Amino acid sequence: MKREKALAQVQDFRTPRGRCYPLRLILLLVIMATMSDCLGYNELALPLQGL
Repeated sequence: MKREKALAQVQDFRTPRGRCYPLRLILLLVIMATMSDCLGYNELALPLQGL
């Protein structure tokens, strides 16, 4: 199974108000950040500030 399909199957429990970005995108960014040794919210947010 492709990673995108696997991430798309994860149920999104967020309220509609909290859904600015697709859950599969957030999960993919968290996985990539974890693989890059970013272990906290601050470290995760630093590379994304320029987007």
